[in-house]
Amino acid sequence: MNFTPYTLIQAGFVVLTIAFFGLLLKEFKIALTKTPFDPQQKKKIFNRLLLGLIIWAAFVSVWSLSGRMADFSLFPFNVLPILVIPLITILVIIYSKTFRE
Repeated sequence: MNFTPYTLIQAGFVVLTIAFFGLLLKEFKIALTKTPFDPQQKKKIFNRLLLGLIIWAAFVSVWSLSGRMADFSLFPFNVLPILVIPLITILVIIYSKTFRE
């Protein structure tokens, strides 16, 4: 097996992404323990966050592998979905009834 620097960079990016998502989920779980929600609701909120992150990561992967991210003649429209989806999600969460509690 012949590893090129490019392969090592790709592997490093995957490891870094997994580490980031792991730390994010850990901190979110710690924050949930400090809320007055019942355990069932905490589990529901955490599972929704996990599902959302998985869907967003899958979308980013498919979008990147399709080649649209590499087409800089479309800029900023090639990057826009990557940024708009989390922005809309954050706004929905902030203005939700659960977050206000």
